[in-house]
Amino acid sequence: MSDLIDREKLDRLAAQITRPVLDGMLVKFVDRLDESAGALAAAARGADPVALRHEAHKLVGVAGTFGAEAVASGARAVEQAVDEGRHAEGAAAVSPLLKTIEATVAALRPKRP
Repeated sequence: MSDLIDREKLDRLAAQITRPVLDGMLVKFVDRLDESAGALAAAARGADPVALRHEAHKLVGVAGTFGAEAVASGARAVEQAVDEGRHAEGAAAVSPLLKTIEATVAALRPKRP
């Protein structure tokens, strides 16, 4: 799981806000990952580079906050491809990103209260 979640980052965050508060935030984060996966897939299917970039950009930030480094990296790749005009490449990068999101959600679900 260490390649999916930076546990040290989560521990530092928990030290700042308390573990119970972090656990509640993680529940919302997992829900947000599920929503993002659907929005990314729809944007890729619809060949909508503006929506694709928007969703990827949001995901980079929120994933980074919670130490979901693999998700952040995958979303960054999608965002960068779209920014550079490589829309098809960005859309193609969504499929592996969705698998990473799925694995990250599975890794975090046992932490839900």
